[in-house]
Amino acid sequence: MDISNYSIQQIIKVGSGTIEIFVFLMMVLYLFFAFILIRKLRIMNLNLKTPYNKLFLLLARVHFVASFIVIILTFITIRR
Repeated sequence: MDISNYSIQQIIKVGSGTIEIFVFLMMVLYLFFAFILIRKLRIMNLNLKTPYNKLFLLLARVHFVASFIVIILTFITIRR
């Protein structure tokens, strides 16, 4: 395979596509982290009673929804 047959634009297009896929996969992994965070907070709230239990769970859910919205917006942006 001779690299001189490819133009700079083709090489950049392949590279940027690879980066877009990598970023999207990392964001999906972050969404998984946000889900795990909700689960851990539920377990923590069962074992440790504080007046902030509901606030912590609410913030974790908002974090999960915000992560999901960012992933959707990223997917829409990548597909254009």
